[in-house]
Amino acid sequence: MQFLIMPSLGYLVLKTIRFDDSMGLVLIIVVSSPGGSFSNWWCSIFNADLALSVAMTSISSALAIIFLPMNLILYSYLVYGKEGEESILHEIRWSSLFTSLVVVTGGIILGFIAGYKYDNKTFRLWANNIGSTSGLCLIILSILMSCLAGDDGSGEGEASRPWEQNWEFYVGVAFPCICGLLITNVTAIILGVKRTETVTLAIESSYQNVGIATSMSISMFSGQEKAMALCVPLYYGIVEAVILTLYCLIAWKAGWTRAPRDHGICKVITTSYEIENNNSNGKDDALEAIEFINSDNQKIWISKV
Repeated sequence: MQFLIMPSLGYLVLKTIRFDDSMGLVLIIVVSSPGGSFSNWWCSIFNADLALSVAMTSISSALAIIFLPMNLILYSYLVYGKEGEESILHEIRWSSLFTSLVVVTGGIILGFIAGYKYDNKTFRLWANNIGSTSGLCLIILSILMSCLAGDDGSGEGEASRPWEQNWEFYVGVAFPCICGLLITNVTAIILGVKRTETVTLAIESSYQNVGIATSMSISMFSGQEKAMALCVPLYYGIVEAVILTLYCLIAWKAGWTRAPRDHGICKVITTSYEIENNNSNGKDDALEAIEFINSDNQKIWISKV
């Protein structure tokens, strides 16, 4: 989905709506990127299939080393033709691109190793907080760079502000995320995928790692071009956050997640709902739990903590 459908949706947007070259190139990078680690956070908070989410993020990040450059070359040529071959593709700093991919993949591998070696709640809590803080800092950096990079005092940088774009920009950048979410849900329902897994697949398919596009925008462009390019991952990140929040709330109320729909929102986002292990002989006597049955007829235990 992420390396086939999403890039195709981005290509459709660029053939329909005229984007600035720097924006168009960065949009191709965004829709060709692997899933972001925050997709695991969404699945954890709203009690989708977290194990599936982590597996998909890890696999897509590894595959991105091959598929992201391939899609970037293919769709840049299809959109810009020979002009792209002579100018747009020459703008790409492949060393920066592969460095970003190696950092992402390396971070996942080191996370698995650290999680295995330091298997305790305190370490995982600190690691999660550091990761969340890093993601927030990247968002703040994107905002500052997008707002300040094109400001040379001449007033020409106003068009590079995220809030100064035309309606085609907002519709075009949001389209892959929304359409990808819908396509994944429809496909999963037709194939009879379990509802909790459908939610995870939808999140993983539409949530892109905008950090790669952000770092590439900073390294490839300068001045107003950099500010305009940064508008794409910044706005896409806002869209996916808003859309996925609404989607997860709807999925929860529809009974598609492991969280009972009649529980309060505060309880849902602060409680871990785990499916009973069918291979176990019973509950641990030291663990108090409440049993529920969700929409997939799966037995669920809710820990009392």
